[in-house]
Amino acid sequence: MLFRKKMTMTQTNLYEESLCFRSYDLALAACLLVKGFKLVSLEKNKEGRALFTIMREEGLSDVIDSYWDFSCPVDAQSYQNQMKRLKNQIYSS
Repeated sequence: MLFRKKMTMTQTNLYEESLCFRSYDLALAACLLVKGFKLVSLEKNKEGRALFTIMREEGLSDVIDSYWDFSCPVDAQSYQNQMKRLKNQIYSS
């Protein structure tokens, strides 16, 4: 039987940070989903802002960099569908 050492809140956050990427940017989250990255969670804070958590996988930082450089090609219809899907998740909860 394996026993996992109980982690402090800071250790847990650092562990999750190494496995996941987090952003409040709806457009970036939609772009990453179109590129095949997986949405782990979507949380709303008290102000109603949505925090997107994406699973870290190989190539994630390259896609994020190309997004911010305005050089990330995505299919327009797929992008729009992901935007609608994310907005539905945000506003239905």
